Amino acid sequence: MLPFSNLDMRLKWNFMTCVWIAFIVLLNLFGVAGQTASVGPSFLYADTEQGLNQFSHDLLDAYKANNGQSMTALLLSLKVDDKWFNDNFSADEARQLSDRYAEAFAGFRSRTEKRFAKFAPSEQLSIKTTQVKEQPESVTVTYWATPKNLVKLESYRFLYSAPQQGSSEWVDTFVYDTGGFRYIGPGAFPFWAKVTLRFKKSESH
Repeated sequence: MLPFSNLDMRLKWNFMTCVWIAFIVLLNLFGVAGQTASVGPSFLYADTEQGLNQFSHDLLDAYKANNGQSMTALLLSLKVDDKWFNDNFSADEARQLSDRYAEAFAGFRSRTEKRFAKFAPSEQLSIKTTQVKEQPESVTVTYWATPKNLVKLESYRFLYSAPQQGSSEWVDTFVYDTGGFRYIGPGAFPFWAKVTLRFKKSESH
């Protein structure tokens, strides 16, 4: 009976070893998958006109490929998170800004998707991005929120043109944070600015 007992022990040991190895392998696989899902996509672009221009081309490529997942991820990468508001504004203003920003970003996303729906079919689309370094003089600007830190705002003019679709030009403002551009308002001002046009008085003769 002794030989059979030793054989049984060896078989049992080999079986338990295989089970343990399989458990470790599965644990590692699920661990890696969980880490990947928690991190999510990461998009890094240089803080330059070329960097933002590259972002536009990447978004265009995702749209042309009908890759809804990539397009959504790219668009959402432009969104400012609550931490940024908390770091740069008082607690009360941060809450107000975060609430209003949701509506501002939704409008920006809708406009962006409509532009790409119009221009993406063209094989000759030209995308030009130029930083706007001077604010218009014909406006009066008041701000209903004041950053507690120095916030660097960057305004860019976009020009999309194609033979069949014509051209479209507009300005949006961003902040550059953690390796990427984050939308912060339409035109050359942040969304917490109130912009009023100034009209010159006509001279009487």
